[in-house]
Amino acid sequence: MKVLHLETGRSLYGGALQVLYLLEGLRKPADTHPSLGAPSRTPLPPNPTEGTAYLPCANSPDQGPAPESADTHPSGESADTHHSGPSSGPFADTHELVTPPGTALAVAARARGFRVHEIPFRGDLDLSALLRLRRLFRQRGADLVHLHSRRGADLLGALAARWSPVPAVLSRRVDEPERAALLRLKARLATRVVAISQAVRSVLVEAGVPDTEIEVIPSAVDTDRYAPDPQAGNYLRRALGIHREETVVGMAAQFIPRKGHRVLLQALPEVTTRHPRTRFVLFGQGPEEEAIRSLSRGTPAGEHLLFAGFREDLPDLLPGLDLLVHPALREGLGVILLQAAASGVPAVASRAGGMPEVVRDAETGLLVPPGDAPALARALDALLGDAEWRRRLGLAARQRALDHFSLPSLARRHQTLYHRLRSP
Repeated sequence: MKVLHLETGRSLYGGALQVLYLLEGLRKPADTHPSLGAPSRTPLPPNPTEGTAYLPCANSPDQGPAPESADTHPSGESADTHHSGPSSGPFADTHELVTPPGTALAVAARARGFRVHEIPFRGDLDLSALLRLRRLFRQRGADLVHLHSRRGADLLGALAARWSPVPAVLSRRVDEPERAALLRLKARLATRVVAISQAVRSVLVEAGVPDTEIEVIPSAVDTDRYAPDPQAGNYLRRALGIHREETVVGMAAQFIPRKGHRVLLQALPEVTTRHPRTRFVLFGQGPEEEAIRSLSRGTPAGEHLLFAGFREDLPDLLPGLDLLVHPALREGLGVILLQAAASGVPAVASRAGGMPEVVRDAETGLLVPPGDAPALARALDALLGDAEWRRRLGLAARQRALDHFSLPSLARRHQTLYHRLRSP
């Protein structure tokens, strides 16, 4: 069975990273699945001055790594000779990737030996992309296509699959509002819709997508790459110039309104007054970053903030946090919550979208109403004042990540779905 995976995201995080996880998992036996990257801590200069942040160069999440050069056939097929071998286990499948030219995912997948087809996309109305996709699906002899993202992949990919004709699986990762008629059309064109959480499934059902056409398969986390590390606290403090006596709370999210940075700013005065030896580290970039910097500049609470930007060494830094805060207003599931849990770090998150499916209130972290700054402040205060409680929650979070969000489970459930859809 040959499956073509279509992903139009340009950077290797979020949904695109989940596609790479899936491709790797589908190629390897479930019981011997390795980490996608062995931990390799970024070296630091000896004895850096405390208070001075050492920030190794990192690629922008909007930009991704520089693309490899590759000739591309008119059909969109890359001229390189790498291709995936058959998957292991009970099924002998081949998996190939389709992306726009020069994406970070294309670079990473090709480096791992997958065949990559690079074709241009210009959004949902790019009819030339529709023709290129149909030609590619037929030339490659696809038995099934998996459409992993929006930005043209869902609508055009589903139309091309119908026209080919081959079954299509459509992944839905967000719980953001979308016109119900358009969402129903996309779902109707696909053979099956995969929702990454029960919250996303509910959005689909409310839009009129039949429940029988939806499969819930949650995102996964690499629990080898994201894992507890007793040395991570020292590494984080040296890397970011934080005093060893300070408690460190992290937030890792793109700077966009729905991630809740403004809610955190509203909660900070009360929290930092009660816990003056606390540093809040904001990882990420985005259009709201300068506005958040401006709001915090010159305020007492703002002195407790550190803007760390996008970090390639986030897997090495996360286990060094004492606590993660994720006050998002909406979230399909929350990959950063999975990464923190796997790292043994408890989280304070919003009771919205799929976040409660990752963070169990008072078991692996604390949940607060979305947009409620006083409630967020109370939750942060409670955990900052009790290190032993944080430790217990972190242990439980790690176990939950192992039990429910593993890479082998992600691959196994998708593989079973593919073959079910291809059965007579």
